[in-house]
Amino acid sequence: MSNFLSKLLGSWWGHMILALIASVLAAYYFTDGRVFSSARVFVFATLWSATIWLTQWFGNGYLTNFLDKKVSWIEKPLLRLILGIVVLSTYSSLAILVVCGAFEIMINGGIDDLSNWAIQTIVLAVKISLLIAGILTAVGFFKNWKNKETEAERLKAEMMTYKYESLRSQINPHFLFNSFNVLSELVYENPDLAVQFIAKLSNVYRYVLDSRNVELVPLQEELDFAKTFVFLMEIRFGNSLEVNFNLEAKKDEYVVPMSFQLLIENAVKHNEIGKNKPLIVNVSRSGEMLEIRNRIRLKSSAEESKGIGLENIQSRYAYFTDIPVEIIQDEEFIVRIPVLTKSR
Repeated sequence: MSNFLSKLLGSWWGHMILALIASVLAAYYFTDGRVFSSARVFVFATLWSATIWLTQWFGNGYLTNFLDKKVSWIEKPLLRLILGIVVLSTYSSLAILVVCGAFEIMINGGIDDLSNWAIQTIVLAVKISLLIAGILTAVGFFKNWKNKETEAERLKAEMMTYKYESLRSQINPHFLFNSFNVLSELVYENPDLAVQFIAKLSNVYRYVLDSRNVELVPLQEELDFAKTFVFLMEIRFGNSLEVNFNLEAKKDEYVVPMSFQLLIENAVKHNEIGKNKPLIVNVSRSGEMLEIRNRIRLKSSAEESKGIGLENIQSRYAYFTDIPVEIIQDEEFIVRIPVLTKSR
């Protein structure tokens, strides 16, 4: 029985049956029970009720969706509330007046006492429209609030996953193997530089471990970490890699941990690096955004990028701001990330 009802309510015919029942009940109410007095009264009263129901349902539904796209319940709840009541009430009243006027002309051939009819119809229209506007406004608010909560939980889960993946990708055999390879050569060739390398490598892992439990870090700390990471990479690649940091951190500016490191490592991973064609990565400001750019020279043997790292960065920033991460790919690969604050 429950399965039958579920299928019925979810079908087109089910909606039509519900609409017919609602129309008959509304006609019964507004005619003080006279809807069953004759077939003619039943047909016109039910048709009148159904027309009002359809114009109100679809018209107000469209306007509600339109307002939801233009004004956010979460960011501007008071403005959305006022706009919802005014717009929906105005539309509902006008729609009811038009429907009632059309049926008055169809049934009686015209309106005898226009002023008296207008007053009664406007009172009815206002009552119905305020009721409908109130219901749709309340439903819209709680629906958007629930969607926002669900989205926030999803983004938070993705961010936690990304933190784990970032840590795991840093502490992996390949990174350690390359680092120890470089270190083994430095120990014999340049002991002083080997000492610096060990200190920098230690700082990198300390930062990775410390950032596991924080959502945002000061821009200056992220820059310092990125420069430390770049030091290790430049020791490995020599003059074949050049990373230029052309920006200064300002007070109260924050970023997602390891953003720069991931994007720089992404450039190294997918592009050719050689003495004759060094890979140059520039880190700077672009308006209100932070920009990382490099010329594209993809490795011929490189695996096709799945874009997981970029998707993770986009998801993590989406948790903190509505400003999207910009990704531009032409002759250069450019990623712009927003500057964050801790006002959230």
